[in-house]
Amino acid sequence: MLARMSPGKKPRSDARGVTGFRAFIRAEFALFIGLGTAAIFLGTGSQLVENIANPFWLSVIFLWLFVATLWSAMSVVRHADCLAITCGEPYGTLILTLSAITIEVMMVSGAMLHGANNPTLARDAMFAVVMIALNGIASNTTICKAPTPISMPLWPWRCLV
Repeated sequence: MLARMSPGKKPRSDARGVTGFRAFIRAEFALFIGLGTAAIFLGTGSQLVENIANPFWLSVIFLWLFVATLWSAMSVVRHADCLAITCGEPYGTLILTLSAITIEVMMVSGAMLHGANNPTLARDAMFAVVMIALNGIASNTTICKAPTPISMPLWPWRCLV
């Protein structure tokens, strides 16, 4: 990734890109898994989640949804990163930020559309996200900038920023 950004190096001629249909399917497999998962859950409706009282099926459905969501989110970030490298510094940061916010908004919207009407769900979800982010920033700052005694060596994880 850094080789593409540095102006002194030329791209390798043997670098493999998406050249055929098979390569496209392999590169965009997360998209098809996400679409298939959405189609299965839309098609089966409540029949798939009827057995949620059984701990085995609950764990299978949870792992399935967790892996599909995480894989799709990583694919979105990979595409946003490629666009960020192509567009340059100020636009790249905006693209990455907007992709993360879009994923978050879609997840909160999906949670709001499920079940009974709960007007405080969106507010509580946004408050939780803000608190998690601010606590992460505050703890990172505390770890990185806290004074250390001279006898205490620097930890390998001393500065995560």
